[in-house]
Amino acid sequence: GGSAYLPTNSGLAVPIELTTAVHTDAGHRKDGSIYGTLSISTNYHSSTGDTYPSGISRMASYDLAHLMAETVSKDLSYYFKTTWTRRDTWNRNYSETRSPQIPSMILELLSHQNFTDMRYAHDPYVKFYVARSIYKSLLRYVNFQHGIKDVVVQPLPVKNLSVDLNSQQNSVELRWQPTADPLEPTASPSRYIVYTKIGNHGFDKGQVVDEPKFSMLIAPDVQYSFRVAALNEGGESFPSEEMTVYKALNERARVLIVNGFTRLSGPAIVQKADSIGFDIQKVSCSFVD
Repeated sequence: GGSAYLPTNSGLAVPIELTTAVHTDAGHRKDGSIYGTLSISTNYHSSTGDTYPSGISRMASYDLAHLMAETVSKDLSYYFKTTWTRRDTWNRNYSETRSPQIPSMILELLSHQNFTDMRYAHDPYVKFYVARSIYKSLLRYVNFQHGIKDVVVQPLPVKNLSVDLNSQQNSVELRWQPTADPLEPTASPSRYIVYTKIGNHGFDKGQVVDEPKFSMLIAPDVQYSFRVAALNEGGESFPSEEMTVYKALNERARVLIVNGFTRLSGPAIVQKADSIGFDIQKVSCSFVD
């Protein structure tokens, strides 16, 4: 209350611009196809009509709901080589979209009754790209509401991070590669930030570099850990995995540690004549190659 988005109520004037509820839906398809995504808004209220107290049209909620359902369906179809069902955008009288006095929507992401949908729902990569689709929808909606049509999307995390020790010079060199986002050309990183942790201390505030590499001198008998994030005008990516290096004062040999666990997986899929579901004690193949 008290902000430009809710001027008629008293409050602390925190400018909350929108609300979004993420649900799963009920529904089943006998042919085993994807039930898919539905979005919901309420475009008219019996007390306030077709506008919010701020004067913003209630159709802004429809615009947000439509944009998010379109983005989720397009992204999941592309990244997971499928045809993700785009069901509809409803104008309905639901509490989560009727009661808020600012633009609001419900995203019915998928059906928890439909086995095919749940195969995707348990995949960690699907969860990541769904979250990214929601973020991109909110990014574009909020910027458009403020008259900004061209947005820069946050980069994806870097990949192939490695740390090489130069014993003679008591130095280390980090190298990594940016991760391209085929659907978002603006998501390319322009810089990177390298975080360093020395001994038992926490990570520092980071050092910004222009190229996908970084070197520094190290002291013997001290453990150093690093992680890297990509930067652009849209923000900072999630950090990379953590890499560690240690130079013994009385070095006798070299040990290279390689992380062989670079993929995530959901529970194993069980689909038999007499049973269907998931085995959380086992893992399945991911939808991502």
